[in-house]
This record gives sequence, structure tokens and C-alpha cells, in this order.
Amino acid sequence: MTTIMIFVLLVILPLVAFPAPGRLAFSIAAATCTAASILLLAYPFAILDHSAFGGQRKAKALHKGEHVERIIVVLAGVIAAVIFAAIIWSWQN
Repeated sequence: MTTIMIFVLLVILPLVAFPAPGRLAFSIAAATCTAASILLLAYPFAILDHSAFGGQRKAKALHKGEHVERIIVVLAGVIAAVIFAAIIWSWQN
């Protein structure tokens, strides 16, 4: 849900709201699409880890935000933020 909101607010709205979007609007749209794609790519891996991938944790109770799941989510967020900034920077130069 958050990824969809980010996409709508930073891609669709700026491109539709301005009659002639500038270079900054296009760079933010491109960076947002890339960052959202990275977050969506990491989502299945975090879900698989949470649902005891391979049946390894059937006997053990699952806890919210287990260690590997947290690592996947934080790493995806950091990578998405760095690439977001890099794309905006590259469009401006």
C-alpha cells in the first residue's frame, strides 16, 4: 500500500498537475519508479522469510519482524533511497 501511495504522489500527481513538467518532475518520477520497483522486488523475499521458507520453522512460533526479515526490509529501503538520490542527481547533471 505504501509503495502505491509513493507512486501516486511522486509520479502521477506531478506529471498530471503541471501543464509542462520540467526536468526535475521527470527525474523524480523516474527515481520513484525505480525505488518502488526495488521495494516491490524485496517484498516476496521478506514474506518468504516470515512464513518459514522451506518449512524450517513450523514448530517455532513466528514473531513479527524476525531478524532476516528486518535485514531484507532495511537493506531494500537503503538501496532504494540511494538509487533514488543517484537518479535525481544524474538527471540534474
